[in-house]
Amino acid sequence: MSRRLLGLAFFLFLSASIWAAPIIKTSLNSGWFFQQTDHPDSTKWEPVNVPHTWNARDAFDDQRGYYRGTGWYRRNLYVDAGWKGQKLFLDFEGVNKTATVFINGKKIGVHKGGYTAFSFDISPYVQYGSVNDLRVEVSNAPDPEIPPLDADFTFYGGIYRDVWLKVENPIHFAFAKYATPAVYVNTPQVSAESAQVKVRGTVRNETGKTDRLLIRSEIFSPEGKLVEVLNKVFTVRRNSDRDFEMASKTINKPQLWSPDAPNLYTVKTTLQFYHRDSILDRVESPLGFRWFKADPNLGFFLNGKSIKLHGLNRHQDYSGLGNALPNALHKKDFELIKKMGANFVRLAHYPQAPEVYRECDRLGVLVWSEIPVVNEITESKDFTENCLNMQREQIHQTYNHPSVVMYGYMNEVFIRLAYAKQLSDSVRNRKIESTLKLARELDSLTRSEAPGRLTVMALHQNPIYNKTGIADIPQVIGWNLYMGWYGGKYSDLGAFLDKQHAEHPNRCIMLSEYGPGSDVRLHTDHPEVWDYSEEYQFLSHASYRFQVDERPYVMGMAAWIFADFGSEGRADAIPHINQKGLVTYDRKPKDVYDYYQVMNDKMPNIAIAGTNYTNRTYVADENEKSKHEVWMFTNSGQVTLYRNGEWINSQKPVDGIVKMEVPFVSGPNKLLAVTDMAEDSLVVNVKMIPRKLTTGEFHTIRVNVGSNCNFHDELTGENWIPDQPYQQGSFGYVGGDIYHSVSWKALSTQSNIKGTDDDPLYQTMREGVKSYRFDVPDGCYKVTLLFAEPNSKAGQPKLIYNLSNEENEQEANVRSFGISINGKKEISHFNLARDCGALWAVEKTFVVNVNKGEGLSVEFLPEQGKTLLSGIRIEKR
Repeated sequence: MSRRLLGLAFFLFLSASIWAAPIIKTSLNSGWFFQQTDHPDSTKWEPVNVPHTWNARDAFDDQRGYYRGTGWYRRNLYVDAGWKGQKLFLDFEGVNKTATVFINGKKIGVHKGGYTAFSFDISPYVQYGSVNDLRVEVSNAPDPEIPPLDADFTFYGGIYRDVWLKVENPIHFAFAKYATPAVYVNTPQVSAESAQVKVRGTVRNETGKTDRLLIRSEIFSPEGKLVEVLNKVFTVRRNSDRDFEMASKTINKPQLWSPDAPNLYTVKTTLQFYHRDSILDRVESPLGFRWFKADPNLGFFLNGKSIKLHGLNRHQDYSGLGNALPNALHKKDFELIKKMGANFVRLAHYPQAPEVYRECDRLGVLVWSEIPVVNEITESKDFTENCLNMQREQIHQTYNHPSVVMYGYMNEVFIRLAYAKQLSDSVRNRKIESTLKLARELDSLTRSEAPGRLTVMALHQNPIYNKTGIADIPQVIGWNLYMGWYGGKYSDLGAFLDKQHAEHPNRCIMLSEYGPGSDVRLHTDHPEVWDYSEEYQFLSHASYRFQVDERPYVMGMAAWIFADFGSEGRADAIPHINQKGLVTYDRKPKDVYDYYQVMNDKMPNIAIAGTNYTNRTYVADENEKSKHEVWMFTNSGQVTLYRNGEWINSQKPVDGIVKMEVPFVSGPNKLLAVTDMAEDSLVVNVKMIPRKLTTGEFHTIRVNVGSNCNFHDELTGENWIPDQPYQQGSFGYVGGDIYHSVSWKALSTQSNIKGTDDDPLYQTMREGVKSYRFDVPDGCYKVTLLFAEPNSKAGQPKLIYNLSNEENEQEANVRSFGISINGKKEISHFNLARDCGALWAVEKTFVVNVNKGEGLSVEFLPEQGKTLLSGIRIEKR
């Protein structure tokens, strides 16, 4: 369509409708060009659409770190000649972390902070009736004046949320200051019997003429019925702002908003000339009639009724996309959250996309929204002002959402200070006082700007928060507690909460983070801390759930976290990803998600764990079966389990979990779990390794050496079974011990293993192993051995000038051994660090002929240091 036709269409649009405000709100997500550089080259632009981030890939590769610097975006912006005299705004919903916007080479504004929206008036800078050059310089480089300074999540750079062009009348509701229309709706009085609505805001007149105006707010019920009208006539002087406020009459029997019944009213507020029909501006605001409070002894109340907050935290990124999500994926996330039965979400650790708050209103999910003051602060005026401005922006942009009940402003803010042992007392005390001062300012600002909401901060498990008094500043305290993961046992939670309540009886508290990591590829009958099995995760969550529920003074709990998320510095079972999610990075539910879905259901429900583990490999017993645990979740009474129609057992749940030993058979095993008015089924397909290898059929045996877990390779479909000691006629290790870099963690090493996506196969290992033996029948076998040197310092060159005792340490890092198979020397002087590098996945493959009933024995021959093995696979040729 030609520009002339576009202009005609626009004119007809204006003529046909009095709802001409905003005259235009159009997406600018398409047609951008991007360069990752400080100084763009005119020949190197690449086309992109936004949402966009430049860290969707490099934050997940094997190279340490990711690009934190400058990127440039540009696009053409045609401005219609008919828009002259109107107000043009560029709206950015999120740019991380600093954005500088240029029109036709002129800088029009800078925004600091990556998680709140901002808007610039570009009217004075554009050329009407022509194409304008729009450029945005974006930086996610570390900046000590802009939070977050440091955190356990990736700081993706880019224009990662929607961009809009808005064309407004010169008389409009004030907008640009906080990137949201200055129309605020609240309910100064609300009960089940009656309610009152107040609408306030600011009108801006950017003309040279004083005008008499009419503001009209219409309140519509959830069914769309008009229930109340508010009107105000007043005069706004030329080139000035004027505040307004209107209160409704009593609305009888309002439909209350809650997680069970998220009844949403709509307030349509219009601005027009007095005695004229044309609309100058129009704003639609959600309205939920609800009231709430926090009680230090009785927990959280909504609409006069006690409600336990059962929810989770949520980060905003997604596999393959980083933080550049389309709104459809935000919406999908919250549909999954609601389907799980959650009634609460903490948006960690920053304000999220506008679509998120709309979905929480629609679905009935209570919200704790916060700004990203995480781990520590900078003691400076600029840092303080940026924090205060972020909180103002967050509050103004989310004020009208009934789902928002808490505003947070700090997370684990003393975690760096608590472990900075090198600081002098004077420096430490100064940092504490500076942090306290900022906390008081943020809390005071929040109570002033959002008097109907609760102020909140989250603390890690350390006495510094009580000793300094910072925990007494907000109205609610959230504890981030990881007993059973970062030390202690998960059963320790209740004692900690009781102690806090006893010592601080007037403090409202909740559990704001908790939960271990898990990988859907890892499963075990014998869960251990840091084995990353799904089983350890759901057992921990179940214990926490019941410990919180039996304590009425605890407001509730928010699991860490809804979905696995990007954290470039991490080395979980999948590197660069924090795997504590209830669903995977690409939103596949884990067993723990099913646990919560069952426990949050108000009707009887049951689920069999293991939906990510339906293809299994077991070792048969003497009856050609294999006994293993089956876990079930129920909110009901006794559970009865059947396998292929055969009764297995009946049992009552503990913490909502039933565990039964099931004799699996080779082939399909249909499990049916039945309880009061509910049942669930799961088909488990089993490949059986014979107990005696010489008498049964098998093709391949894969062993996850040093691990208690079964590992399922999702790409190849291969199953790696847990390590076991050698038994005659079967297979297993001879000698050695499981290597632990940290004695109480099941993983041998918590490091990224380069050169593989199957890190769990290399993160566990047996050290000092003498041999691995398989009593296989005669034949030809392919043997594959897996290794990874766990010592990150191994193989590093010695210092020329050794002024310490480092030589002994260096010698201890050397590991060299030989490998023989059935007495034949295959490798000598095998040094993983020297030959391949530390923390690198190494495979060695051999073809072996087994004769005269000798079986297959892989011997490991120490030369210097201890032998090592991470995995072994044998295949019949």
